Amino acid sequence: AFCWTFAMVLGFAAIEALRLDSTAESSTAERSFSGQKGRLDQILVKPLLFNHMPKAGGTLVKNVLRKQRLHYLLESEDNSLKRSDLDEYFIIGQARAPCNYYLSLWGFGSMGKGGYHAKHPEVRQFYGVTPPYTSNSDLNKFSQWLNKTRGELTARFHKSYGINGGRAKRENVDCWVHTERMIKDLNMCLQLYQSQSGQPILIDWDRFFNEVYSATDEDKNRSEHGSCEQSFNDERTAIIMEADAEYMDIMGYEKCCA
Repeated sequence: AFCWTFAMVLGFAAIEALRLDSTAESSTAERSFSGQKGRLDQILVKPLLFNHMPKAGGTLVKNVLRKQRLHYLLESEDNSLKRSDLDEYFIIGQARAPCNYYLSLWGFGSMGKGGYHAKHPEVRQFYGVTPPYTSNSDLNKFSQWLNKTRGELTARFHKSYGINGGRAKRENVDCWVHTERMIKDLNMCLQLYQSQSGQPILIDWDRFFNEVYSATDEDKNRSEHGSCEQSFNDERTAIIMEADAEYMDIMGYEKCCA
C-alpha cells in the first residue's frame, strides 16, 4: 500500500511538473512541454515529441495535439534532436515536396509574414507584390529569391532532424507527416503512437477528426500563391533539384512539385 501511494504521489507530481497552458508556444529555441493535464496512466506513457518545420503543415499538427489529452514536447525550427531523444520520445517529424515548400515560404514572405521574412531582410526585395504572385514580374522575383535561398530546405531539415544539428536520417524519426498527405499520415502516426503506448483510449479520435476536417485556411496558416506547376518553370525547378538533392534522396521525393 505504501509503494502504491508513493507511486501515485510521484505520478501526480510529474503531471504538475509537465503541465503548461495548452495555448502557449515558445518563440525561442527553448523546448517546452505542452498539452492538457491528463490521467496518471497517460503521464506514464512514453512522451510524444513534435518537431515543427515551418511551411510544412505544422500549424495543423499543433492544433490537433493541443486538443488531445496528451503531454507532448514541442520543438521549434531552432531546435535540434538530441541523441537521448531517440530513446526517450516517440518523435513525429515533417516533410514536404521541395518546390511546394519553397513556394509556400516565398508566398508567406510576400504577405509580409513568417520568421524567415523577419530574420532575412536581405531577400525582402525579391518577394512578390501582387497576390497571388503569378505575374511575370513577381515570378521573376521568385527566381531571384530562389537563387538567394537555395539549399535552405536541406539546411533546415538537418537542423531539425539531425542529432545536435548534424546530418539527418529518416530513422531518427519514428513517424513522418508529409504535407501532401497530411491527414492520412497524422492519423497513422497517432495510431502508431497509441498502439505502442499500450493505452487503447489514449487518442480522442472524435476530437482528431473534428479538428482536421473543420480547420480553415487561417487555422492552417496557409500562404497565398499560385499552383506549384504554374510557379515553377524548368529553370526554377532545376535550382531546387540541384540544391536540395540530398533532402530529396533522404525523404524519397522524385518530383519537385507534389
